[in-house]
Amino acid sequence: MQKYLHFLILIVVSLLIFGCSSQPDRAQQMSRTYYQSWEKDIGYAQVFRVGNTLHLSGITGEGETLEQQLHHIYQQIQTILTDFNATTNHISKEVIYTTNMALLKAAISQRKRYYANEQYPSASWVQVTGLYSSSSLLEVAVTVELNNQ
Repeated sequence: MQKYLHFLILIVVSLLIFGCSSQPDRAQQMSRTYYQSWEKDIGYAQVFRVGNTLHLSGITGEGETLEQQLHHIYQQIQTILTDFNATTNHISKEVIYTTNMALLKAAISQRKRYYANEQYPSASWVQVTGLYSSSSLLEVAVTVELNNQ
């Protein structure tokens, strides 16, 4: 019985040691992708990847109207998603910061068009008094879950 117990302990300890050592180091799974030259100057990465999760920093858009800015923002998001072989179906969380909630609510149907087959992420919309650029009406940050890539 004692031999059996020693053998069982040896197996359990071996599994713990070798099981843990075969897991990749979480730090090695992290990477940053920069899309604009000013990101490092300001001190952020547009995309921070941890394993199969992408965290996209807030993206602002160009244009005079909220609708134009919204379109430009989702074009940028689509470019990033394409670079990682993903679609908007992979977006698990979306946070929209706006300086004018009434204008954002009026653009709901436009925003929904960027999500195929009504596959919407969890979302939060937050009204703020200002964004990094005084001409920005919106900033969108998303979290993306990749499929074992």
